[in-house]
Amino acid sequence: MGRPGGPDVVARVQQASDLVAVVGETVVLRRRGKKLWGLCPFHAEKTPSFSVDPERQLFYCFGCRTGGNVFTYVMRRDGRTFPEALAYLAERAGIPLEGETGRPGRRARLLAVLAEAARRYRAWLADSERGRAARAYLHERGVPAEWAERFELGYAPDGWDALAVALDRAGFTVEEAVEAGVLVRRAQGGAYDRLRHRLVFPIHDPDGRVVGFGGRALGGEEPKYLNLPDTPVFQKGQVLFGARWAREAWRTAPPVVVEGYFDVLAAHRAGVTSAVASLGTALTADHARYLARFADRVILCYDRDAAGAEAAARAFVVLAQTGLSVYVMEVPVGKDLDESLARAGPEAIRRAYAAAEPYLARRIRQEAYAVRVGAAEKAKALRALMPLIEAVADPVERAGFLQLVERVWALDHKTIAQALRRGQGAGNNSRNSRHNMGRRQEKNGLPDDGIILLGLLLQFPDGLEGVLTTLPELCSDPRWVGIIEHWEDVGRMPVALWVETLPPPARELATAALAEDIDWPRSALATVVERLRRKWDEERWNTLQARAAQGPLDAELEAEIRRLWPRIRAAKQAERGEG
Repeated sequence: MGRPGGPDVVARVQQASDLVAVVGETVVLRRRGKKLWGLCPFHAEKTPSFSVDPERQLFYCFGCRTGGNVFTYVMRRDGRTFPEALAYLAERAGIPLEGETGRPGRRARLLAVLAEAARRYRAWLADSERGRAARAYLHERGVPAEWAERFELGYAPDGWDALAVALDRAGFTVEEAVEAGVLVRRAQGGAYDRLRHRLVFPIHDPDGRVVGFGGRALGGEEPKYLNLPDTPVFQKGQVLFGARWAREAWRTAPPVVVEGYFDVLAAHRAGVTSAVASLGTALTADHARYLARFADRVILCYDRDAAGAEAAARAFVVLAQTGLSVYVMEVPVGKDLDESLARAGPEAIRRAYAAAEPYLARRIRQEAYAVRVGAAEKAKALRALMPLIEAVADPVERAGFLQLVERVWALDHKTIAQALRRGQGAGNNSRNSRHNMGRRQEKNGLPDDGIILLGLLLQFPDGLEGVLTTLPELCSDPRWVGIIEHWEDVGRMPVALWVETLPPPARELATAALAEDIDWPRSALATVVERLRRKWDEERWNTLQARAAQGPLDAELEAEIRRLWPRIRAAKQAERGEG
């Protein structure tokens, strides 16, 4: 992983960033024993199960089993990548990151330009004369003043230099304003305002800082909607309008992706506060990965026209390939949510949200008319569906959709499988989604004794070699592989930094073990190892017996049964002796 600043800077930032203080910005913590406890910010709960260990600088939730250090917390809380979390915490601690922004202060200056522009746009919207047309337009669209204020809407005055003059007076150069995207350079010199006579929508980064703007024309200007170009601080393919306000809702509700600025406002006004929109572009893989940091499921609600249907199909593929389950919410009346709110009211939107259904299941049922039209039409419709089904990363979910096609379209499995094979790329069969990995880990995951085992080994690190001799299966468990690879660093660095070096599956196991506060004698290590050995032997024995009941076993499985039987017999004898 490319991490700006190197390991020394990472260590400095971690040591300068008190986890208790960072968590305390959003979670009320109360001390109980050596730890602090609060309501988990990552899932809904009424009884505190979220713990912070001030000494180890680690957090862990016993409810949703999320844990880590201060970097993990910021990444999970804000949906950031590690470099983004490092940059945020470094800035918070006043630690410079070499090479982060090019020339010194460049990023900060661009953000300052945009903050000043946002302040001026808001002031112009509130101005009794200058903002009259924009306020009238908002009234016509049914947007109350308090909602315009909540979303920090503004107005870019008609003319060519209102913002240019304001930024110059505030001490910013033309070059800075052009690089920030709010001014456009003239061929003959100087620059003019990019947004003119438009209602302005500010676009924020995860920290709530303005990084760009979108403008809706109030006259006959084209295009009707105009966004700033991509800049060093603003990339349209990575930012979603409304995420600043929706992110809090994503802790308990799936994101709803709509088409436009006013649809986001309409959804939030109706109480569907998890709504966001892409910025005049199709939903991108970066958008999907960002949403996947917060949710397993996304709801689409695009316009009720052909263009909206096509956009929804494209968005489905992008989201499904990322491993997300994709649902669809139907616009109650009219073309879009904004019109629905005006004509049917907020309750209709809330009902539509509650009635959201899997996108692909709905498509399969909607296009079932083809089975009654003819073979050629049925084949055409099936060919259109196959890329959508093939995009589903989770094989269990994909199999469910194929079974639905069989039932609804009255097609046999062989025909559908052949159609799917024709549409698949060579590499798609091996794709593993985030969900698949999670399910495999859950299926093959260690029982509670596995967490206890690691907790004991962290107390007695020299015991690992003997444990691996007795439990060689650990070497094929993805969580333990990461632990074993980094075992030599145990004790050489602060535990919070050691946890950060682990890959995600191993980090999850390590934070769980550290959160348990296991302080047992060394003799307990052999007891836990023996319990695990017996449990795994019994599970494997039962699997082999079930396989044998289906028919003859090959030589390898027969040999495994012969090797396993003495241990099974000894375990049963020990149980009888203990009883």
